[in-house]
Amino acid sequence: MRTAIQRLALVGALLAVVSTAGVAAAAAASSPTASGPTTVFVSDMAQSLGVSQGRLTAAIQSAELARVQALEQSGKVSVTRAKTLTAWIERNPLAALSVSLNVRSLATAQTRRVEARAAAKFLGITVKALRADQSHGQSLDAVAASQGKTASDLLAAMLAPIQAHLAKAVSTGGLTAAQEQTALTRAQAIAQAFASKS
Repeated sequence: MRTAIQRLALVGALLAVVSTAGVAAAAAASSPTASGPTTVFVSDMAQSLGVSQGRLTAAIQSAELARVQALEQSGKVSVTRAKTLTAWIERNPLAALSVSLNVRSLATAQTRRVEARAAAKFLGITVKALRADQSHGQSLDAVAASQGKTASDLLAAMLAPIQAHLAKAVSTGGLTAAQEQTALTRAQAIAQAFASKS
């Protein structure tokens, strides 16, 4: 059984990954403060881990500050911007996590929109008609089957534009191959859920 210190160390390591998107997004944005849902999220997480919210907040802040230092050392943000971000995180320890959670939500919504457009094109219908089919209890897999098309072909069509975008990002150095695979796995899960939804 993990001790509270071990759990905090684990959370710190996980949040170093989670907060990357938040800190990176914040580097190009103004300085928001943590939202109510973020505070609730942290409170629930602390309760689940059996640690105080204060200790968890401190672990999150530490992970966020470490990410700023890493971004500065890799040249992804300037020294001046790193100082600004550091001061911001010290004032608002949960703000970067809030940005990260919002970025993830927006990324999921954007993925769904891209996949919906690709599915509609594959099925020869409009996105509006596609949504109407789903609202009447018909899944995209069922629509594809009624046209003599397979669910696997539909999934491939939905993922094609995302795969192309990710491949381009890897070729230009914007993503690593591992990051590409993680993003593709997530996109595939979103597409499968969307295609089977009725």
